[in-house]
Amino acid sequence: MFGYLFIFLKVAFTFVGGFFTLNNKKRLNILMALAAGMLVGVSILDLIPESLHLGTDINQNYITLSIVIGFLIFYILEHSMVVHSCGEDDCDADVHNHLGSFGVLGLSIHGFLDGMAIGLGFEINQTVGFLMAIPIIAHSLVDGLNTVVILLKDKRTRAECINWLAVQSIAPIFGFFASAYITLTKTSLALVLAFFAGLFLYIGGSDLLPEAHKEKSTRGAMFATIIGFIIIFILVELLPSH
Repeated sequence: MFGYLFIFLKVAFTFVGGFFTLNNKKRLNILMALAAGMLVGVSILDLIPESLHLGTDINQNYITLSIVIGFLIFYILEHSMVVHSCGEDDCDADVHNHLGSFGVLGLSIHGFLDGMAIGLGFEINQTVGFLMAIPIIAHSLVDGLNTVVILLKDKRTRAECINWLAVQSIAPIFGFFASAYITLTKTSLALVLAFFAGLFLYIGGSDLLPEAHKEKSTRGAMFATIIGFIIIFILVELLPSH
């Protein structure tokens, strides 16, 4: 039940972020910093400890490797899709002609895995699902932002931006329902959680934080990041144990 609610919020927040960007981009660096703190916080304070707890039957190095794979896959995906890799004046015309479509495709794959993460989280229990869904939903605003910014750089029209935003918003729904057909053992769950921990560490630490600190009010971004950590810490402490 809660899984359906959170996947709906994921879709809604993606649209909100996209439409907000089409009209106004002020203060989004604070939101990026907050989401970064939450993503890194949920990785360190919840997902990694939970994966270590579930993975007692396997070599712990496999869990560590899964974290690294999650980090590297999205590093490679992001840069191969040319997302955030060059400025408007730094790329030649041929690259920019394809930047929008390839960039949004990468973000849509990311959204599909976000939806799968929410579904798998609630498959474990409501606490893990809740803790995974919160930063994903917060990051959804930034997904919508990134989708529209990439397309605007590619000189796409408002209608094209909205159409691609719909694609980006639908992808998590498919990921969520796909998770229902995946049966995972305790060991597999440990590796999956570790994978998403690596993913969240990359998005939070290597993607959102640098973007957040591009603005002049870096002090506000710093406090927002700390607040993101505190929110996750409080949730981990207050919610029922896994």
